[in-house]
Amino acid sequence: MTLIQFLLIALSVACGVLFSSTRSRFSKKHVTELSDLMIFNSLCAVVASVLLGLVTLITNNEINSFTLVFGLIYGVMITAGSLTALMAFKFGPLSYTTLITAFAMVIPSVAGVLFWNESIKPIKYLDMAMILVSVFFAVDRKKTDEKKTSLKWLFFCILTLFINGSYGVMQKRFYMRENGGGTYAFLMISFIVSAIATFIAYGILSRRKKQNPPEKRLGKSDLFKRVLIIFSLICGSTTVVNNIINTYLAGTMDSAVFFPVLNGCSLYTTIIVSVVIFKERLTKRQWFGLIVGFAAIMLLALS
Repeated sequence: MTLIQFLLIALSVACGVLFSSTRSRFSKKHVTELSDLMIFNSLCAVVASVLLGLVTLITNNEINSFTLVFGLIYGVMITAGSLTALMAFKFGPLSYTTLITAFAMVIPSVAGVLFWNESIKPIKYLDMAMILVSVFFAVDRKKTDEKKTSLKWLFFCILTLFINGSYGVMQKRFYMRENGGGTYAFLMISFIVSAIATFIAYGILSRRKKQNPPEKRLGKSDLFKRVLIIFSLICGSTTVVNNIINTYLAGTMDSAVFFPVLNGCSLYTTIIVSVVIFKERLTKRQWFGLIVGFAAIMLLALS
């Protein structure tokens, strides 16, 4: 792992954590219905589409048939992954859902070996195992388990796992097929599709439940609109940077190194932020998980 790659991963993780923290705060403070979160996701995708559209025009990114088709598929998958994740969190415990979906990193790592003939040294197998063990211990199941598991929850968990794992596979496939060209256009098309699909789903859900607009239900129309716009701008901007970096690194780094490091660092950073900013206390299990995880990442970096 080069210094540039390390810095890009750090920036991607920072954007990812800022995105998840902002979205989490919005969800806890301003969301009263599932449809509220869906309209928020749709606006985030709109912001991302506009920013990527500007970059596409400035860089004169080419849109060919492969870029268009892959962008359409990726956009549908982004929407599907978001919805299945919402369903998994709705029907089951937060901790086990986080734990199961975190194992999505295995899919692109294995795909790198099967489809792109990437070699995995024994030390990388050890590192991947250490990261998976660290994730298992870093998620505190005693604190956060409020709902019981069910077959419906397990179905959405597994579906989310496979969809999340396929993101990396598609990013790598596109970057290597196009040699890095058309990345901005590919992501722009993806977020346009995601914005439209999410907004349609929001409309369907609102009509079925005969809900009023979010600002009327909250009784704070001006406040809600301001918060919605500000938080959407933050999340839309960070997800653009995150996806551009991840697509580049997915196509230029070994999958068995990049994806475990990215997912591991994202989880560990989120936990550290919860301790430093939100003053949450970690259990001994979580401290053990963090130590094992950081040791694994150091081994990957050195190897």
